[in-house]
Amino acid sequence: MFWFLAIILTIAATAIVAYLIIKNISVRWYEWLMLGIGFAILLFTVQNTVGSIDEREYMTAWMMMLTFGIPALILLAIPTVLIIKRRSVA
Repeated sequence: MFWFLAIILTIAATAIVAYLIIKNISVRWYEWLMLGIGFAILLFTVQNTVGSIDEREYMTAWMMMLTFGIPALILLAIPTVLIIKRRSVA
């Protein structure tokens, strides 16, 4: 399953970078950093949630999604909003 996830994420990351280059959208270094950390935490969350569900620890899986999933989504949303906002102003 994780090989499949890695392939999908690689294709998605390549498509996003290609889109940014084609549309000439500038992304600042701290936005890349927040996106990278957000994706890393999201992958950590998915891996641990799946592992907890496999071990039939459902409460642990839910707590993992809450404690790490929500901050990961916030770290992914902030740079996305900044890029869209900067793009619409320019």
